[in-house]
Amino acid sequence: MDDLREYNFKKQKPIEYPQVFMEKHGFIANLSIIDLIFNLGPESIQYLEQINI
Repeated sequence: MDDLREYNFKKQKPIEYPQVFMEKHGFIANLSIIDLIFNLGPESIQYLEQINI
């Protein structure tokens, strides 16, 4: 097994999706899967397929 403690993972810029208070606060990444589902509904599946998780 590889030791990944010092590995520099390349962080992807998150793909934005509409959020309730986006106009006031801008896009807030990495909130939760609940936020994604509440804001995108059934389209959440396509969003998750777009990003490499």
